[in-house]
Amino acid sequence: MAQGKPRVRPALDHLDLERSDPLESPWPRIVITAGRRMSSVALWIKRASGGRTRVVLVGKPGDACARSI
Repeated sequence: MAQGKPRVRPALDHLDLERSDPLESPWPRIVITAGRRMSSVALWIKRASGGRTRVVLVGKPGDACARSI
């Protein structure tokens, strides 16, 4: 039996890429995000930057989303 929500993973699933500006370098030094959906986009940016982008998650301490970043 699964417990809790699935882990947050690097993904752009929740973006409308046709209506969005392109996500390409130069990558930001920092991304500030809140919530599970946008956290996955922040992780995607971190991966695309080769790990150079830092991700700051604003939300409840100890939240499952914060533990996966």
